[in-house]
Amino acid sequence: MIRHVSKASLALALIVFLSCESVDSYVREYPVLFEATVTSISAEGITVSTSINTEALDNVIEYGFRWEGFIPENSPVSVFYTPFPGKPSSMFSADIRSRLAVKTNYTIRSYVRTNRLTVFGPTSTFVSQGSIGPVIESISPKEAFPGESITIKGKGFGFNRNGTTVLLRTTGSGGIACEIQSYSETQIVIQIPNVTPSAGRLVVLAPEHHEVISGETIQTKARESKLFEITNTDPCKPLTISGEYLLSNGVPGLRVNGISIADKIIADQYVTIPARAQNERMTVLLVYDNGRTLSKTFDNPGPRPVVTSMPGTVVSSDVIKIQGLNFPTCPLFGVQATNGADVVLQAVTPTELTLKVNDAGCGSFNLEFYLNVWKMYTSGPIQSLDNCLMGG
Repeated sequence: MIRHVSKASLALALIVFLSCESVDSYVREYPVLFEATVTSISAEGITVSTSINTEALDNVIEYGFRWEGFIPENSPVSVFYTPFPGKPSSMFSADIRSRLAVKTNYTIRSYVRTNRLTVFGPTSTFVSQGSIGPVIESISPKEAFPGESITIKGKGFGFNRNGTTVLLRTTGSGGIACEIQSYSETQIVIQIPNVTPSAGRLVVLAPEHHEVISGETIQTKARESKLFEITNTDPCKPLTISGEYLLSNGVPGLRVNGISIADKIIADQYVTIPARAQNERMTVLLVYDNGRTLSKTFDNPGPRPVVTSMPGTVVSSDVIKIQGLNFPTCPLFGVQATNGADVVLQAVTPTELTLKVNDAGCGSFNLEFYLNVWKMYTSGPIQSLDNCLMGG
């Protein structure tokens, strides 16, 4: 029996055919992920696998699994990723041996990441029996200076850091945080912090797990501390002395010419001394808690005052002016008379002093210029005429 097809039916069939052709030729921007399968659930962790539609894999730059734990109240505990760089094959899997808490509900799903977006697969659920967590197998090297690197090898560190910290724990200390320079499931590279020379152990603290302490000890070493030179010359400003490894034995105390200085600044590469401690010649002493000391004597390179012009005579209460160079203009600067006369300093510029000398008596005296305790300059003699005309 032959059935006749109308022209309208043929037109509709052609439209459907063209639509299908358009769908088949569609270029996907990302592949399709299928549901993750969790197997081998044990106290050591889980194994998870999934399959993937291999279309558009060229756009993928990272793939892996994302899992999230929930407490009974159904609140999130934490979110973790197991990232792998590059492009996956049609199936991929991961052994997760860390970051799984005991008797905790988890959701897990696969993902791929492109330059433009992240695509997730369907969600699976499982109840964890725990995981091994971090295991430290070796540490190298066993000795290091502050700033140098130490490699911790082991397993169960986690595919990414996700809150893990590493501490250097020495006798009597709870632990000093180490900078983590690189991190993987089997290896952590850390930088030794600035600590005093001592033996200690490395501690890995990972979420969901107890702390893991290395069985091997490491020895931190002290670099040789050195003081170099004074780097600034303004007598009215704090004095900075350059150095290196000044904190390698801890934070020291400071003495200048035998006087303890509390308001100092000490960094690894310099010491800053307050202006009031400046002197013609300074012995700088660093004293460390471990008994070590570092000492060096410096001649102050700051410019000294020089008088170029001043009166040869003076009468009490006269205002006199003294011309010169390098007069300090800070409150630490002062002028004294060698005969004990009262000197009132009224104004200071770098090139001129304005002052009064009272009760100088009859006779000559000199003016001494001080910066706190530092006697910077002594003038030539000045003749006081007080009482001299009256036979005094």
